[in-house]
Amino acid sequence: MSWFNKNTNIALTLVLLFSSGCSFTPLYSSYGNNINKTEIKDIYIPPADSRMDQIIRNELIGFIQGDVNNTNSKLHLNFQTSFDKKALFLSSKGKATHSQITITVDYQIFEVGEFKEVLYSNKIIVIDSFANWQSEFNNSRSEIKTNNIIAKEIAKKISNQINLHFIK
Repeated sequence: MSWFNKNTNIALTLVLLFSSGCSFTPLYSSYGNNINKTEIKDIYIPPADSRMDQIIRNELIGFIQGDVNNTNSKLHLNFQTSFDKKALFLSSKGKATHSQITITVDYQIFEVGEFKEVLYSNKIIVIDSFANWQSEFNNSRSEIKTNNIIAKEIAKKISNQINLHFIK
């Protein structure tokens, strides 16, 4: 029994010694990712046209934490949103008791040079719902809050997808 433990200890010691000398880096370390982080921080996001686009842009600015207003940046992020609202769960009076909002965002990252080269593009669809009340004020507040939640989720997904794409 002690022979087995002695061999196991020797084998573990040898594995640790050999692995410490190789170029092993932990999966979640920040070592070597500085180039990608600076590329992502240099993404220019143009001003938005609609309120939903502006909310998504503001959330992206928070996630990217770079100079998104630098028009001379070599990377540009463009996105287009589409909005759909449906009535759900009709009551016996024919009035919707819930509404569902679907927002679809198509986005592209361009490298600006002599030509605009698409480096990455993707589509995100986020769906959420809210309860309809008898008060129109409450309904509008619920819709605004749901739109803000969806915009934050979209910005988070775009940021995560961009980060995953640019990891080399």
